[in-house]
Amino acid sequence: SLAYTPQVERPGRDNLWTVEAEPYLLNIMDSPGHVDFCSEVSAAVRLSDGALLLVDVVEGVRTQTIAVLRQAWDERVVPCLVLNK
Repeated sequence: SLAYTPQVERPGRDNLWTVEAEPYLLNIMDSPGHVDFCSEVSAAVRLSDGALLLVDVVEGVRTQTIAVLRQAWDERVVPCLVLNK
């Protein structure tokens, strides 16, 4: 888990002042992309509000990558594509 409190700078009369916004609690799950772990990926997607889809540019998009992406779409989870070299 990661506790994150964003800080926003707002202009004041004399200078800038900082306002702390509402804190966020981020729970990060790592689920394997191998076909043998399809049920674990499906369970992780159901528990998530968002997803990072990590693609190795050397290996490229594989069959299981597409399956995981479809699982996210089926659960209405918005994925963010991350390319790793």
